[in-house]
Amino acid sequence: MLLNWLQSIANKDSRLKLKMGKNLNADIEVLQAIRVAHLDGLFILDANEGYTTKEAIEVLEKLHEMGVAYVLFEQPIHRDDWEGLGHVGNVSRDKYGIFVAVDESCRNLVDVKKIMEGNLANVINIKVAKVRCFK
Repeated sequence: MLLNWLQSIANKDSRLKLKMGKNLNADIEVLQAIRVAHLDGLFILDANEGYTTKEAIEVLEKLHEMGVAYVLFEQPIHRDDWEGLGHVGNVSRDKYGIFVAVDESCRNLVDVKKIMEGNLANVINIKVAKVRCFK
């Protein structure tokens, strides 16, 4: 049933946003199954802070091996792991040509400045309803 649904939407849209980050092995299995049904699609992967730095790099490596075309890796690790975010961002960008986005890491202007000055991410997704105001 899931495979049929994925095949039907694969013909209508070339991008899927996938929520991941709970279980590395299960996430990889799901991505493999989706890849079968959505062969030519592009993926936006949103880990919702769910991986360690090591796991996020492993996801990048596995997806590359599988030939999965993805365009964005959103919030791969915990919002306060600035060093890890920089490392994942560098590997993702330099080795695989994939941008990293942050949203949970961006809670105020100090965070925005840290992300920009440290070149920690390529995309900052500010959810206005969550931050209410920037001070």
